[in-house]
Amino acid sequence: SDFSYTWKKDSLTYSLDAELDRVRNGENVTEVITCHQPQYWDYLQLQKGLVAFLDSFELDTNHYEIPPFKEDSVDCYDAAKVALIGHLYVDSTSAVDDSIFIERLKAFQLINGLKDDAVVGKWTGRALSKSNRDRFYQAALSLEKWRWKKEVPSRYIRVNIPEFTLYFIDSNEVKRKHRVVVGAYATKTPEFHATMVRMITNPYWHVPYSISSTEILYGARKDSAYFSKRGYTITQGGSSVDPTTVDWSSVKQGNFPYRVRQNGGGGNSLGRIKFLFPNQHSVYLHDTPSKRLFANDVRAYSHGCVRLHEPFDLAKSILELDQHKIQADTLDSLIIRGAQRVIELENPFEVFIEYYTATGDSLGNIIFHPDIYGRDEKYLTNSLKKFKF
Repeated sequence: SDFSYTWKKDSLTYSLDAELDRVRNGENVTEVITCHQPQYWDYLQLQKGLVAFLDSFELDTNHYEIPPFKEDSVDCYDAAKVALIGHLYVDSTSAVDDSIFIERLKAFQLINGLKDDAVVGKWTGRALSKSNRDRFYQAALSLEKWRWKKEVPSRYIRVNIPEFTLYFIDSNEVKRKHRVVVGAYATKTPEFHATMVRMITNPYWHVPYSISSTEILYGARKDSAYFSKRGYTITQGGSSVDPTTVDWSSVKQGNFPYRVRQNGGGGNSLGRIKFLFPNQHSVYLHDTPSKRLFANDVRAYSHGCVRLHEPFDLAKSILELDQHKIQADTLDSLIIRGAQRVIELENPFEVFIEYYTATGDSLGNIIFHPDIYGRDEKYLTNSLKKFKF
């Protein structure tokens, strides 16, 4: 299932009757309720941001069709203007002034977790098509997820998939914040938590069968030098195979008999370091040679694993807090020399891969992130039908 958040009455740690009695006996109802809410910084900032959003905007129910920019740029921007007016980001009089319209469009993009470039692309169009009530429900669902979250440890990594961001937290302080690339829609990154136990420099990439039997097979059929160009080696039954001796046109996708491995190094798909937290999904964090993707605002391109921007800075921070015998200069040396080294952590810690489409920032603003996998939309649609909202 895509959703792990369900109402469980037996999970309450207090008596509802006792709490209602407190109100009947004269205690302030707000204080009775808020004493049970999470005290996570993220929850409280999201809560503040939602209050500010509700103070600034009406919960309109207007939905709009935004034509693709590439098909008709004039119609696209005209529709965007109508949507911004409908969502009360700009009034009809001010919207006539193109400079004001562009300014408000950029502000709209920022509050919806997008690059403020005033370009009405795919994701800006999707955000414009939604109503403010839709955004309210996104925030409400994210708050609900925080309410059902178990206590977090003092040190952990948290990846928020729709935010395309990793946080490394120690003693309630954000030590590192990194941009990430997550799974594409066809190969979604799952939600789970596991324990970070080791890092590997200059790792091999043992290519999953789902990729070797499709993408790599296709490449091999097109180019006889495909394997040597990319540093791939293949084996069958434990024995090495020369790929130039294989008739790739006769190899079928449903019966791919080889194991494929990519040697370590800068051109390796995992880059020069990976972070392992064993899990049933075989998902991990890793470097990547495709640095250009980190410049995009919506970063959903991977096969499911999480690609990390500036991974060595994260690794050095982990080693420092771990008080590990391998120091930053040693790590640099391993990377530069191309040496493969398994670095076992002295103090393993938790990694949480999560899906929150609304967050709050340090200034008390709310940010709505793209529901890239449609998980929240599906959950909310089913819930709203069930309760007839």
